[in-house]
Amino acid sequence: MYLLFVQHPFPLNIFIRDWKLGSEFHKAVKVGIVQCMILKMVCALLAMLFDLFGVYEEGKFEWTYAYPYLAVVLNFSQSWALYCLVLFHSVTKVKLAPTKLTMKLILACFIF
Repeated sequence: MYLLFVQHPFPLNIFIRDWKLGSEFHKAVKVGIVQCMILKMVCALLAMLFDLFGVYEEGKFEWTYAYPYLAVVLNFSQSWALYCLVLFHSVTKVKLAPTKLTMKLILACFIF
């Protein structure tokens, strides 16, 4: 019996070990997608809080405002979630072809 692994492309393969197909892969993808929803909500709450204190200023990229920091966190979070969706699609596209998963994932990407 041999184990199948999902290999990450360069440079991610330097920082992230390969995911074993099965429950490890499922958990990693699930966490990768759900973290985006949680961080989006937390960043929205932080933005409202920072706006009350007058340090948010949406669109101002200055170090004294919170907007650039929240924007970076959200961009990394959304990028990771999209990467997990693409990885999930590449691994399951043959088995799930009858469900037309590609169109559903494209529509899910528009939500981000």
